[in-house]
Amino acid sequence: MAKKMEKKSARFLALLLAFIMIGSVLAMLPRGTQKSPEREVKYEFDKFDEWLMILPAVPDQVIYIDTDTEDRVLLEYIDSVIAKNWNPNIFTGLRIDSPVKKMLIAGYRDGLLYMVDINKTRVFYTGDPDVYKGFNVKFGQGVMLVPEISPFIIGTAPHSAAVIDTVISEGGGTYKLISNYTPRIPGNFNVMFMFYGEAAEMLISGGNLEDYTDFYLEGVRVNGTIYEKVVAIHFTGSGGFANFSVNDTIPVEYYDFTNFEDGFSVAIMHDYNLTKLMEAQPRLRPIISFEPVEE
Repeated sequence: MAKKMEKKSARFLALLLAFIMIGSVLAMLPRGTQKSPEREVKYEFDKFDEWLMILPAVPDQVIYIDTDTEDRVLLEYIDSVIAKNWNPNIFTGLRIDSPVKKMLIAGYRDGLLYMVDINKTRVFYTGDPDVYKGFNVKFGQGVMLVPEISPFIIGTAPHSAAVIDTVISEGGGTYKLISNYTPRIPGNFNVMFMFYGEAAEMLISGGNLEDYTDFYLEGVRVNGTIYEKVVAIHFTGSGGFANFSVNDTIPVEYYDFTNFEDGFSVAIMHDYNLTKLMEAQPRLRPIISFEPVEE
């Protein structure tokens, strides 16, 4: 008997939204350019790959946000992602006086971790001061703030401490696990979702297939008047992307993909409608598995 796996974009969207938590930050975020006092910083990391190098391995899910765009529609979407992921349990007692430039949110099975880029401007936090491995930190309600790293680190205490451990050890963090994939993903993104391990497998197969995928990345940016979306998946089995059939309606203005020999696949999609693009997904190559026939 043959079983054919069919993928629907609704499953992607529902599982992506499952990672979004309720919160509100828009009223807290400063707008415009203003001069604020600077804080002392021992280590500074700028590029996304550098952030991954100090991100403790291995989160199930990551959201990355870069607010560097003048596109109003994309900015509204960025604001909504930040607002929905600004966990009040983590940020109680925190005040920042500078706009957020970039942010990374990492979800672990036992906690959360945030990296927030506001340049080197001062971070105000009501927690108790302490020192961890030479870094001045603050603790409050199970949360640790690390202001002497840029981006500043805040999250559940064990995960914030693990960032310091990763910086000191230079062990490579999460980047070491996915460095074979990221160089093949074109460009930078304003919003990016990344799933690893079992989280990626559940996202794609919904638990219907085991050992099918172990990495999923979805990134969105704007190029002039058109929005671009990249989806990258590492298939541990025989998966890959495919063309839409002649009977299908291609969901976007432009669609192309590359399937590499090692199971890594990258799809690129363009459209003038951001909402339409966010809902679109590449077509998966049909996977057929055979079960032995009982005699």
